[in-house]
Amino acid sequence: MTDRLVLLDTEALSFHYSVPAATLRYWAMQDGWTKYGTRRTRQWNLDEVEASFVRRRAPELAVTLGVSLAT
Repeated sequence: MTDRLVLLDTEALSFHYSVPAATLRYWAMQDGWTKYGTRRTRQWNLDEVEASFVRRRAPELAVTLGVSLAT
């Protein structure tokens, strides 16, 4: 069985992670997230967002979640 992509828009992710939308867009550019949707309705893969969040804001969780701290 394959895992399904969970896509959320920038505003929903901003609310969920309590970071400004501009910060998420910066992380997307810096970490090379895959873009889904259109420029107007951009959506992001939750796995990529979570990996970036853990790497930047909660490095102590990186080992538990299996996220590389290398950028």
